[in-house]
Parts: sequence; structure tokens; C-alpha cells
Amino acid sequence: MMSRTDIALLWYWFKTNLIHMIFEYTIKWC
Repeated sequence: MMSRTDIALLWYWFKTNLIHMIFEYTIKWC
């Protein structure tokens, strides 16, 4: 079972990766 800190870290990592991916995607298509 995952602890609260693990979930927070995963969520933070996921958000930053998602923002980075969207950023790169928009740069490619603009």
C-alpha cells in the first residue's frame, strides 16, 4: 500500500511531466 507522501510525489511528478508534454506539443504545432 502506498503512503501519502508517495502519492504526493507521484502526483507532483505526473503534473510536471504532463505540463512539459503539453508545452512541447504546443511548440511543435505553433
